[in-house]
Amino acid sequence: MYAEIKRVLVEQHGLRPDDIQFIYDHDSKTKKEKLFHDVNNGNVRVLIGSTKKLGTGVNVQERVIAMHHLDIPWRPSDFEQRIGRGGRQGNQMAKEFRENTVRNYVYAVNRTLDAYQFNILSNKQKFISQIKNSSIDQRKIDEGALDQEGGMNFGEYVALLSGNTDLLEKVKLEKKLYDLERSYQVFLKRKSEASFYIDMNNRDLKQQDSALVKLESDWRPVQSIDLEKAPVIIAGMFFDNKKEAGEQLHVTIEQLKQKDVVTETEIARLLDFKLFYNPIQSKVHVSGPSGMIYNYADGKLNENPALAGR
Repeated sequence: MYAEIKRVLVEQHGLRPDDIQFIYDHDSKTKKEKLFHDVNNGNVRVLIGSTKKLGTGVNVQERVIAMHHLDIPWRPSDFEQRIGRGGRQGNQMAKEFRENTVRNYVYAVNRTLDAYQFNILSNKQKFISQIKNSSIDQRKIDEGALDQEGGMNFGEYVALLSGNTDLLEKVKLEKKLYDLERSYQVFLKRKSEASFYIDMNNRDLKQQDSALVKLESDWRPVQSIDLEKAPVIIAGMFFDNKKEAGEQLHVTIEQLKQKDVVTETEIARLLDFKLFYNPIQSKVHVSGPSGMIYNYADGKLNENPALAGR
């Protein structure tokens, strides 16, 4: 196609062959730099290339007055990059003779997929713009060119090319139905997950309510008692001094270790609260009158007797 464009420009419009260059003929950095220099100086009047070759990283804008787009890319950003090759800062011709504007000619063939591709490009651009300005009101975008598995939707293309609007509508409805079915399956899955968490939270709530009843039951009898003055019973002996109580606790635990006791054993009592020692875990815990278990410091008895006795 490049060669045909060049032939028409030379034979029908009087351009010299050297006035027209193809970007793919300049495949090295040195050749490209010379080509871009010739374009900016006016020695090359027409430069032809693909979006990939000319769309980005090309500084040939100094004398660009018009750009011709023979096809449409799939991404709006690619089209913006194309336009940006000419309509950008440093374009002397546009600034001095064209009121700072560069004309863009976009070509499309009627009753072909060109219109369809333009529509896809338009939808993408609207979606991207809505995201950028925070005005999006949809959760997803339907590009129309992809099927349910992410490949090309050939059924929709066949419908377009056949000219049968009923067939096209059928394909669109089938796709919409598939999307609705998938959405429904996602809804059912999330509903099941929500039901699971509701049941789990209800169980936790019942457990917390039960724990609260036990806590109130244990706290009510001792709320008016000064626990600092209440004696601690260890090994059948009463201790008012907290340090002495702590020392006896350490002695009692050491004795249990020497006897190789493996079962959980009561080692102390304060009012109706019992202190148990677990030899397997080497930890202690308090059991309240209600059966509520209380842990402190991860069950580790403080090495300081004065603190241990408290």
